[in-house]
Amino acid sequence: MSRPRTAFFSPLAGVAGLVALLGLTALVACGPPSPATAPEAPQAGLFVAGDVPDASVWVDGRYVGSVEQLEEGVSVAAGARRIEVRHDDYHTFYERLELKPGERRRLRVHLAPELP
Repeated sequence: MSRPRTAFFSPLAGVAGLVALLGLTALVACGPPSPATAPEAPQAGLFVAGDVPDASVWVDGRYVGSVEQLEEGVSVAAGARRIEVRHDDYHTFYERLELKPGERRRLRVHLAPELP
């Protein structure tokens, strides 16, 4: 008659698992700072008004909203910024701005229609 098999627990397997868990915890704890703890760059306010409300506004290559949305303003990092206003039916508008910390700048944009 054969003996029933019983589970075998090695004390070394438990220690290895604990070491792996502690190592993973250390890696996560030592990672880069989260955005909430990183120092925030000085901000400026940008307000965009224009004749094409559904045109998209881009700051430094990042979409920030439509012209209609940005009439209320958006917070951007102070410093040199490249502004683009795009729409498929119009020529793209480009502007380089130097924004000071705390400055509130209004940008009026007129887009010229594309020719057929």
